[in-house]
Amino acid sequence: MIKVNDFYETMLEAFENNKMFVFPIKGSSMQPLFHTGCKVMLMKIDHIKKNDIIFYKRADGSFVLHRVVKILKNHKLRMIGDHQLSYEIIDEASAFAKVYGYYKNDKLHKLKGISYRLYCFSLKFRILRRIYAKWM
Repeated sequence: MIKVNDFYETMLEAFENNKMFVFPIKGSSMQPLFHTGCKVMLMKIDHIKKNDIIFYKRADGSFVLHRVVKILKNHKLRMIGDHQLSYEIIDEASAFAKVYGYYKNDKLHKLKGISYRLYCFSLKFRILRRIYAKWM
């Protein structure tokens, strides 16, 4: 699997030119929505709202794709992976892309519509998040 550092600069250049960037993800933090090898389409961030899935860089240099659960004061964001139980607070400035959609069976699925909103709503219930974390 390609490491994010290998194409980070290319990705930022694409965003500067108002282009989107597609790449395969690695990890389980966003299951059941995304799995390792799933391709996501990223776009430049114009604004951030609750339930956006943001790609950001942590202070330790690692890259993370998690969901915004709350926008806090002082340009901070409360983030969590769909398959996780603990939150992380990040600076909005560390976010550099957001997910526009993902590919499943070579078809682009945009992160909008009633089924996506229902999925996001289901994540509010800790019991469902625990079930996802345990069984997925």
